[in-house]
Amino acid sequence: MQPIALDLYRKTGVIVSTDEVRASLVRRDVQLLDVRTRKEFAGLDVRALRGGHIPGAINIPYEENWVDPDSLIKLQNDSTLGRDGFALKPIADLKHLYAGLDPTRETIVYCHTSPRASVTAALLKDIGFRDVRVYDASWADYGNRFDLPVENETFFDMFALTSRIETLQRRVDDLERQLADIKKAQ
Repeated sequence: MQPIALDLYRKTGVIVSTDEVRASLVRRDVQLLDVRTRKEFAGLDVRALRGGHIPGAINIPYEENWVDPDSLIKLQNDSTLGRDGFALKPIADLKHLYAGLDPTRETIVYCHTSPRASVTAALLKDIGFRDVRVYDASWADYGNRFDLPVENETFFDMFALTSRIETLQRRVDDLERQLADIKKAQ
C-alpha cells in the first residue's frame, strides 16, 4: 500500500497502531479478533520471535469465512480440485460465525501481516459491525516486541531452524554432486 493511502486510513481511524492495540487491552469497549489459524493463536505455529496471541483476543480463523474452511489443505493435496470452497459463506452463515462478538463494540482485527484481517474487517462491516479497525502491523510486529504481553507465549526455535537449514544444505550438496556425476558420465 502506498504511504499516502496508509496515512489516509490512519487518519480515518481504519488502521490502528501497536500503541493503540496496547492501550485497548484495558478498555472494556474494545474486542480483539485474531483471524490467524488455531495453531498460530495457540503458539504452536510460531511466525515471529514469539508465538501466542494478544491477551483477551478471540480466535476465529480467516478460513472459517469460506464455504469449505479446508479448501486450501484440500487444494494442496489434490491439484484437480476446484476453487468453489474458497467462496465466502452466505451472509446468514457469516452472521452466525461472528455471533459471539458484539457488533456495537469497537472491533480490532489482526492476523500475521494484515491481509486476512483486512478481508475479515470488510466482511464484519458487511454484516453490520459498526466500528471495525485493522491492526496493520499485526502479529509480525506484536510478536516481535518483548515489551508487550502475550497469552500462550512460546518462542521461535532458532536451533530447529538452523538444524533444518543444515539438513537442506547437505541435501542440495548431495544433489549437486549427483548431477555433476551424471554430467561426467555422459
